[in-house]
Amino acid sequence: MPPPAKKGRYGTWEDQSISTCTPEEELELYLKTGKRVLDDDGTLLQWWQSKASLFPRLAILAKQILAIPATSANSERNFSRAGLIVTDKRSKISPENVDDLLVIHNYYLVRFLPTHAPL
Repeated sequence: MPPPAKKGRYGTWEDQSISTCTPEEELELYLKTGKRVLDDDGTLLQWWQSKASLFPRLAILAKQILAIPATSANSERNFSRAGLIVTDKRSKISPENVDDLLVIHNYYLVRFLPTHAPL
């Protein structure tokens, strides 16, 4: 049995089998559609979900981009906490244990200190 094919550099959005048109044609069609109008309660992610059959590659790419948080404050806080966990005396702690300790700490903040926002 041959090994599964490697994904391309840009993941599944460049996969030729998901659409009958080329990526260039799909982009051209998207650019020709003009202004994107959202409903009052609509989000960009919902718009791309509704247009996924028309723009399959661009919808996959949009989901990947829209999943990126707008701020890095939470990740900065977690890196800071991880730095407090991994000290000179605990330098051999496994990454899994660091992850577990961060999860427990975040749960504690949310569960027992409700004034803190979830991380």
